Order: sequence, then structure tokens, then C-alpha cells
Amino acid sequence: MKNFWIVLVIVGVLSLGFTSCGNFAPIQEVQRTIVFNEDLSGEVGFGIAYDVSDFAILKSSYDDPVSLIAAEMAKVAGWEFFDTVASEAGGYTWVIITSQFSDPAEFYDLLINATSDETTGVGGTGTGEELPPLSIEKTDDFLRTRYKFTWTLLAQAATSGTTNETYPGTLRVQLPGRIIETNGAILSDGKTVSWEWGKYDYVPVVLVTETKNNIGLLLTILAASFLCLSTLAAISAIFLFVRRKKQIKGKV
Repeated sequence: MKNFWIVLVIVGVLSLGFTSCGNFAPIQEVQRTIVFNEDLSGEVGFGIAYDVSDFAILKSSYDDPVSLIAAEMAKVAGWEFFDTVASEAGGYTWVIITSQFSDPAEFYDLLINATSDETTGVGGTGTGEELPPLSIEKTDDFLRTRYKFTWTLLAQAATSGTTNETYPGTLRVQLPGRIIETNGAILSDGKTVSWEWGKYDYVPVVLVTETKNNIGLLLTILAASFLCLSTLAAISAIFLFVRRKKQIKGKV
């Protein structure tokens, strides 16, 4: 896999292009979002933020800066198909591209340019389980379904093609069901978890959620009800048998 972090490559490409035209709009923040459905389909999103005033400069110099930025982001990410959204929040103008995936294989393909088979370099520490690979797992049993997502966000200073600048980075992930384990920060919606990383950080990502298996639960309740009714029926039969036997003895 390519050993670079997609954020910094995009930053370098876009900053160079805008500076060469005499209009520099520094990127303020980068964010990646991943949302999984119960069947492990879902959506990957990648966004970069500019100050509203800086983005206004770009709009005055380019006919469609949103499309330009989105096209460069998709090119570096290797995405052929994507949707683009631009919005304002917290004094920033966000440009976000999103792409859909139908299964884990397609998901891994969407992030192949954002992963590495090495976690060594400037600021890198730890090996093995401390720095888990990109993975999404779904485990079914009779009463529940468990989802587990792992990843390691790469230190920006250790990736190739980087600049001397770094930008606040955030990963947000949402899995189906109730959160039962994570090393990230749970957001106010109770179902999205976030992680932050920077120039010298290798950030391990772990998120485990759980959903109830309604069919299995129903079958368990039905089995328990049947067992209870069978037990009551057996007790009633024994009681009637003993009573009948006493009645026969009384007549004799």
C-alpha cells in the first residue's frame, strides 16, 4: 500500500495551485467520516475546511472552487464516483466528498490510498495490537450481532509527500447498535465516535458495537415459554394422577 496520508497530499496540491494564482486560502481542518449499515454497506466522507472569508477569496478568483477542490480530492483518493457537498459551520466553509460502498471489499478499496503497511517513522511508537490495521468485522450469534472497527491513523510527519504544515485532523465513525467498547470520544448523538491526530501521532482506533438479534430473542422467549408451559402441564398431570389414585383408594 502507498505510505502516505491522503490529507497532506491534497493540502499540498491545492495550496500550491491557489498560491500560484496569487490567492492562498489555507486549510484549517480536515475530517474523515465513515458510516456503516447493518449489512456492512455504508458511506465514506472526506472534507476540508476553510475560513469563510478565505473561501470567499477563492470564489472571487475561480468560477467553481468547490468542484475544483472536490476533483483534486477525488483524484488523490482514487475515487471515480463521488458526491460533493459544500456547507458552512462554525465559521468554516466545508468542502466534502462522499462515496458509497456495498461491502467491506469496496470499503477497503476506497481507503487504499489512506493506509500503509508500515507504521514506522517520525513520531511512530508501538507495534502489533497497539497499532491495529484497517478492519471491519461482523460477528453473529444467537442473541446478538457484534461489529468491530479498527484502524491506525498515521503520523502526518512520517508520511511521504508532506508539507511542513499540519492541520487538525478528525476521524468520525458510526457502527450499528450500542457502543460497548471504544478508545475514542463518544459524541452527543450517542452513536458517533471521534478521534483526533496530528503531526507526530500514530492514533490506534478501536470501536465495538452490538445489536440485538430479534429473531434469536423471540425464539428464546418462545422456547422458554414452551418449557414453562410444559413444566406446568407435567405438574398438573402428576397432581391429577395422584388425586385420581387417592380417589380410587377411597372407594376401595
